Amino acid sequence: MEAADFVIVDDTDPAIKYGSGWALFDNEGASLGHTGGALYNTLHGTTSQTKFTFTYNGALGSLFVVGTIRTGSPASWNCTVDNKPIPTFQPKEAANHFKMCGTTASPGMTGDHTLQFNVNPLGESAAFFDYVLYTPAPTSGPQDQVFNSSNARFQYSQHWVSTLLGQVTPTAGEKLEFDFNGYSLTWFGFFDGIAVGQASATYSLDGLDPITFIIDTKSSELSEMTDQVFFQTPTFDLADHHLEVVFQGSSDGIPLSLNRIVVQNDTFGIRLTPTPSNTIGSRPGATSATSGNHGEPTHSVSNGVQKPPPKPGIIVGSIIGVVAVLVCIAILTRRRLLRRINDSSQARNERPEPFHHLPVAESNRSTEKHFQDVGGNSMAVGQCSIPRPSKTRRWAETTASIFRTSPPSSANETETALAPPSHRRPPRLLMHQDSGARVPQPDDESEIIEVPPTYEER
Repeated sequence: MEAADFVIVDDTDPAIKYGSGWALFDNEGASLGHTGGALYNTLHGTTSQTKFTFTYNGALGSLFVVGTIRTGSPASWNCTVDNKPIPTFQPKEAANHFKMCGTTASPGMTGDHTLQFNVNPLGESAAFFDYVLYTPAPTSGPQDQVFNSSNARFQYSQHWVSTLLGQVTPTAGEKLEFDFNGYSLTWFGFFDGIAVGQASATYSLDGLDPITFIIDTKSSELSEMTDQVFFQTPTFDLADHHLEVVFQGSSDGIPLSLNRIVVQNDTFGIRLTPTPSNTIGSRPGATSATSGNHGEPTHSVSNGVQKPPPKPGIIVGSIIGVVAVLVCIAILTRRRLLRRINDSSQARNERPEPFHHLPVAESNRSTEKHFQDVGGNSMAVGQCSIPRPSKTRRWAETTASIFRTSPPSSANETETALAPPSHRRPPRLLMHQDSGARVPQPDDESEIIEVPPTYEER
């Protein structure tokens, strides 16, 4: 299988080491002069005396630095590879995709080399860098690849014609087939200035439903335009793919053209917006127009590219992490529940605390005492007017007064306690009598727990 003509390294690639003074510019869809917009819609520009370096594995003398030249006096620059100068070129007009320096005269030794691009500003003029082209070593890693229209990898049908700018066909039904390894590609065509109007064609990847794209030369102010993006495929898996392009024809005599195809196959994961914006495999006949629009680069922190979708390993790892967090939360919740259950069981099994009753003495003792007969082991205490009551009666009166002065447990009891004595029910006094049974005395080390007494009515 025929190798790519060049490896292409965009200005946003982290392998390019910029000095101070460089800024990222967003140049989405902006044509300049006779050329289309910058590669991947990004540029790096500077008005300072600065440089950038790039180390690559490839041929020593097969390399180009490509940039953008705007109106006005351009800045001066020079390039070296392994500290040896290489030819520098000066523009004749404003343009994108301009080869600022480089050579293919002598491929030279293949190996690791270092490119250095030096900028010397002239007044307020700026230098804009877009990408690097070089011939890679056979063992170099995956990178974006450039296949010129003359590459043997392309399989043209009968009525394609070779021109200075690339391959063209004016015949409806003509095909092009191309096998590649990557995850997406960009088709670059051109307008040859022969006619003005529209043409249509379709492209399909791996036999899926074709997508229609429109070639429109009406909006172009110039008859001839190069470096025009006719379509950008969506992102697929990094694998072998098959492209088929079919020309639908044009009533205005506009041909289908190809200058080069750039295959995205790099390691830093740039993702581009599909053009047309319909995904492969959607409805047949989806359309999008390609035209030449003019504009100037605008400074922006956005590079106009999409980041790669998350890898399956990252998604699986995230799911496992979430599950682990949920399991930990469930374990902690279960432990707290078991602890509460244990605490409740211990509270029910705790031994009873001693009963403490602190009687409150009656503040206003009346000489009138109420009494009630008690049967069995109780005795009657009544109203007494004897000056010196017996010891037993005094004890009973004191005990009855204690019961009368206990705090009420509710509002109704409070009202009853505050009511006159004539409206009260006479209290009943229960007196305990020693049964005569003697409980063995505990030793000094035993703990005595007093349990409150229980009462029964007779």
